[in-house]
Amino acid sequence: MLVIPDWAIGVSFIVVVIAVANTIFFRRARTARTGAGAGGHDLTAAVEGLQKRLDALEEGQRRVAELEERLDFAERLLARQRDERLAPPKG
Repeated sequence: MLVIPDWAIGVSFIVVVIAVANTIFFRRARTARTGAGAGGHDLTAAVEGLQKRLDALEEGQRRVAELEERLDFAERLLARQRDERLAPPKG
């Protein structure tokens, strides 16, 4: 009959515990790296917040560009009126 020594049972138990601990540790590390789980929700919310801020910034840039065009137009009109007033009289 085959008898397994006590020390072999202890070593086997330790090997199984280490294997399970490694699996749990690496799974948690992978989850933390990829952003899945509870931390993933925070990451998603942060990305959505940044997207809203980016959209607002782009809208502000469009408005500034439109105001620059209006200012250029107004400056041209004022320059034309000034030139007409300073020009010698026609006639």
